[in-house]
Amino acid sequence: MKNFITTTFLALSCVVSFAQNTLSLELTHLFNGEEFALNQNYTDNQDRAVKITSTRYYLSSIVVIHDGAQETALEDVYILGEGNVTNYPIDSSYNINSVEGIKLKNKPIFSVQYHPESNPGPQDSVYLFQEFINNMKKNAKKKRT
Repeated sequence: MKNFITTTFLALSCVVSFAQNTLSLELTHLFNGEEFALNQNYTDNQDRAVKITSTRYYLSSIVVIHDGAQETALEDVYILGEGNVTNYPIDSSYNINSVEGIKLKNKPIFSVQYHPESNPGPQDSVYLFQEFINNMKKNAKKKRT
């Protein structure tokens, strides 16, 4: 089970915003770095057979980055994630016009709503890579449970 947890990743792929009051979170579920479907057979990184029959988890402490790097915490928003669901609408009264990414307050996880490697300027996305490096340094020596 521990190996399953360490080789299963949740990718926060994107946040979509339509108008100012509809917000949804799109999640992609990964196993060994690839999307998976429930009840299919897979092989883990140690060549063992794995069949994922269900996944459930809660997400909270979500921060939406929007409208020129403004940050809005989604207070009292809890999402029950499941392996066969990818779109999670958030009933929102937040004044958000253009979503740029999200991050979690209590985990070193963040995402952006564009491809930073494709920006024309050499320094346009340096802040993302710096945040990634800082997260790695900060969490490198923490014991995983």
